Amino acid sequence: MPLPSHRPLHQPSRRRSSAPPGFGALGWGLLRAVEDTARRVGALDQALHGHPLAPAWTLHQRLAAVVRESRVDGHLVDPHRLAALGAGLRPVAFAAGLRPAERAAQVLALAHALDLHAWHAAPLDGGKDSAGGAVREALGALSREGGVPAVIAAGSGLWRWLEAGGARGPARAAIPHLLASRGLTRRPLAGLTGAAALGVLHAERRGSAWLAAFVEALGREADDGLELLHRLERAWRSAREALADRADQPGRRAVRTGAGIARALDLIAAQPLTGPARLAGLLGLSLHQTGVICQELTSLGAVAELTGRRSRRLYGLTTLAPVRLHTAGPRPVGRHRQALDDVLAHDGSDDGSAPRPPLPPPTHLPELEVAISAAEWAALMTETDQAIARSQALLKAMRTT
Repeated sequence: MPLPSHRPLHQPSRRRSSAPPGFGALGWGLLRAVEDTARRVGALDQALHGHPLAPAWTLHQRLAAVVRESRVDGHLVDPHRLAALGAGLRPVAFAAGLRPAERAAQVLALAHALDLHAWHAAPLDGGKDSAGGAVREALGALSREGGVPAVIAAGSGLWRWLEAGGARGPARAAIPHLLASRGLTRRPLAGLTGAAALGVLHAERRGSAWLAAFVEALGREADDGLELLHRLERAWRSAREALADRADQPGRRAVRTGAGIARALDLIAAQPLTGPARLAGLLGLSLHQTGVICQELTSLGAVAELTGRRSRRLYGLTTLAPVRLHTAGPRPVGRHRQALDDVLAHDGSDDGSAPRPPLPPPTHLPELEVAISAAEWAALMTETDQAIARSQALLKAMRTT
């Protein structure tokens, strides 16, 4: 049966748009950035799930986030000096010859960084006037951005919060909680704040252009977090190898008798800036026994003592060795100074100019000898809050002198 003559057999060919109406190339770029960042954040979340070094990663990542955010806010802060202050250690005096204005700038930078650190470390159940209360208020504002992907909600919520006159610090600290509440991560992952999007490079961007910069910054932070986890794994393996290689040497009584030294090493790896008293409680040993173990681990090169003081000693993996240079304890001399110099010269840091090597594939890690309970982790966070408060009071006194 012939077709009706008034109906053409083929419709005229029309060039179809590659994007929905009103959704141009920039919109597609934003969607690609969202997809890529979600993948990168998911990879970090999966790597940290059940990882024995997750508590240590949180503390390191939080320091890295504070340094990054301080730089965006116009302050240069040394991460190891900040770590010393965050642990409540008395810092070394500022360099001699600084003019009062230069000294004041350094004090203000550290005070700003400690405020950021307090917001990141604060529990959300704090009082209304506490750091946790400020973060909880910011989280409530960010959570109003519904019906869009989590990373878009974080970026647009942050933009609206700042436009309304809100402070940067609490809002950035609330973003990891928002991502967890939206199901993108299993728990809040420190340091995922998109801080670089608030820098001068993106100051003139608006709308989708700024959101794309925020989403990409979030993805880079996830990559940095995964790289940090690999560095901690390598440091832990090196410490265990140092313990195993020298276990049979004569005179290594604490190693040969197995007096909790392997468990102590694992706890120091999982809880940086740990002292003998805390280790003694976790291991069920006397303070003297724990002190001998810590000295043995230090002589093996498995850990570093970070204060240089007899009254208060703190230990961490060698990745934290530079903290020793920013505390007011006596400087190491002789062969101890040479050992510290060797650690600092091979700490694996770089200036960012060389291209990053590809991350190694995930490998099986040994289980921790001692599990860290939620109560013990909460106690550690409480000690951190108290140490930050002491350091904030110290810097406030320095500003008034």
